[in-house]
Amino acid sequence: MISKELFELSCKVSTGVIPCNVNEKTDTQWALVKGERNVLVFPYTVSKLDWLQNFDFFKIPYKGMRRKWFAHRGFLNKYKSVRDDILESVQGLDNLIVTGFSQGGALATLALEDILFNYPNITVYGASFGAPRSVGWLAPQKRWHNLIRYEVNGDPVTMLPPFIFGYKHVGHTVLLGAKRVIPLIKYHTENYSKELK
Repeated sequence: MISKELFELSCKVSTGVIPCNVNEKTDTQWALVKGERNVLVFPYTVSKLDWLQNFDFFKIPYKGMRRKWFAHRGFLNKYKSVRDDILESVQGLDNLIVTGFSQGGALATLALEDILFNYPNITVYGASFGAPRSVGWLAPQKRWHNLIRYEVNGDPVTMLPPFIFGYKHVGHTVLLGAKRVIPLIKYHTENYSKELK
């Protein structure tokens, strides 16, 4: 699948065109679209609870970590609320892509690492679009070697949480569009579909 198709799939899940699974307590949605390539999709921010979780910070992702690193607490709590169902659903699948736009991209980032850790023998890749930073400085970059992060130049969401708070992007970055001096929200809401070719 090409990046534009993955982005459009994420939007279809976000708008309800493709039905998704929902954890009612955390309002976390996800869908597994099976086919020639199996795609695990997380939608963008759609509710008030999603917005509150966007601003909930630091947490260690797993107990007993040999090398500790931190993740964004709001995104991690959302992912962990659906983690068991996701790991059960993708078990035994191969040729899996994990994707999402905005908040969904942050959840896809966490899911990709977790799936690779739990199922090291399956082929899994990630593609995030307009994702905020979801992991801390101590996170080992190599854990996301299969992630491509698409970012429109000037998208302010990709600049959050601020770098000075200890967050970073992981994976390989693909910048889209012309370089922009002033970040504007329209670069997040309007430009991805246009810039992905």
